[in-house]
Amino acid sequence: MKRFLTLIFALFGLHTADAETFTAKCKHVFDGDSFKAVKSGETEETEVRLYGIDAPEKGQDYAKQAREKLIKLIRNKEVRVEVQDTDSYGRQVGKVYVGKTYVNLEMVKAGLAWHYELYAQDAKDLKKAQAKARKDKKGLWKDDAPINPKDWRRDHKTDKADKQDEPTPAVAQEGSFTGTCTKVKDGEEFTLTTADGKALHIYLNGTDAPEQEQDPATCQAAKEKLTELILNKELRIVVNNTDSHRCYAAVHAGDIYINAEMIKCGLSWYSSLHAPDDAALKAADKTAKAAKIGIWAQASPQAPWKWRKQHPNL
Repeated sequence: MKRFLTLIFALFGLHTADAETFTAKCKHVFDGDSFKAVKSGETEETEVRLYGIDAPEKGQDYAKQAREKLIKLIRNKEVRVEVQDTDSYGRQVGKVYVGKTYVNLEMVKAGLAWHYELYAQDAKDLKKAQAKARKDKKGLWKDDAPINPKDWRRDHKTDKADKQDEPTPAVAQEGSFTGTCTKVKDGEEFTLTTADGKALHIYLNGTDAPEQEQDPATCQAAKEKLTELILNKELRIVVNNTDSHRCYAAVHAGDIYINAEMIKCGLSWYSSLHAPDDAALKAADKTAKAAKIGIWAQASPQAPWKWRKQHPNL
């Protein structure tokens, strides 16, 4: 719903209820599209994400150059932030200016950030700047096939994906443990609260549900099914992998293996890349295909990872 509202506001040129403008001094630059600053007259730091752009991730080509460019533009300088939204991390998502210089636009002009079209469809200036940077082969556009940060995050399981639409950041934890599901994000991700009060962001390892823009009906059905299976229930978590705050795990509700259940219902694909040896997921995938249910009832279902590759700006 939040993403839908964000798009509506973007399409009609309106601001969310969080809209404001403030001045601040930049204290620290995280990467090519986010930083910390102290607002004028205050002492606490505020985190800011640049609206409408998406810079290369750490580990990607041009990530270092993007951060260095943003440092040059804003570090230790007074910036003006025109807030467009507040993301679920509590960060101000805004248009950033140093004097008359529109920083977001400068990053795209330099070929060191993509126009994040999903969250800024009406930003014709960013779209035009990207087209010119691409034509002139500036920055990341020097490569024949630069990888959109959103696709790179998905393939490398980083935690920055869809920052403007992520649940509250959580602590990562390894091993096996139990907890209660307190929030379901979609058909493959949820928040789990442990007995000691930790809020953990859990991803169903080895699954990949259709994207909202790809198949809204199945995406919603997957979320509803996962909610039915786990919300407010005690779960056993077996972590397969982690990043800075997310756990990729096998999830069990009593005797039910949730990951396999989502695939068996035809509401999620089996991601063999991330769970190549999981026999239960393989079997569930085979069962769903044979029964032609969910995604397999479609004439030519397309794997989400292939769809994302074909729609790099979404």
